[in-house]
Amino acid sequence: MVTSAVDGHSLRLFAYVLTFVVCVAAARNSGTVGQRRLWLAIILAVLGLGLVRLFGWDNEIASHVRDDAYQGGWYRGRRPVQEAVIAGLLGTALAALGAAVLMVRAARGFRLTALAGVGLLAAFVCIRAVSLHDIDHALFAETTLGIQRSALIELGLLGAIFVSALLDFGLARRRAHGGTRLSRSRIDRRSSAAREPAVPPGGSG
Repeated sequence: MVTSAVDGHSLRLFAYVLTFVVCVAAARNSGTVGQRRLWLAIILAVLGLGLVRLFGWDNEIASHVRDDAYQGGWYRGRRPVQEAVIAGLLGTALAALGAAVLMVRAARGFRLTALAGVGLLAAFVCIRAVSLHDIDHALFAETTLGIQRSALIELGLLGAIFVSALLDFGLARRRAHGGTRLSRSRIDRRSSAAREPAVPPGGSG
């Protein structure tokens, strides 16, 4: 199906590239070193997840684990293992996000939203690779638009990161321009004061 091919590769690749570019722009315009480091972590996460999805490494890992399950004789009883892995992934993502909020001062505002989006995206990619039957059925059922829910969720999370980076970039640019105008205003006032003739003691008369 044409929409499935587009959703599964080209559209997802475009979304990752676009999100990566906007995050780089946000990092370059960050006001502090801590903010730039946080954006760098987000950039590396988006790049890594994009490469995983582009080359299908998540599917390859899932395939290897499935083969091991067949050979090990525990394939039929894999559901409890899958549920435990999914619960662990969600717990790890929430714990990492909470730790970032408490320990990283730069994780505020739009950067916090982007960080949460990256954490949820990483958890989603891993959960998708775990391939629990009930989750697979929900994710890969087509919507009325012919787009799989899996693609919609992934694109939605990328969209949240993209919008957060774009808003943070715009906010940083406004602050930078505001600071430039303020500095120019101060320089103009000092120049005007320097050009004014000095009034001699005792006045003019």
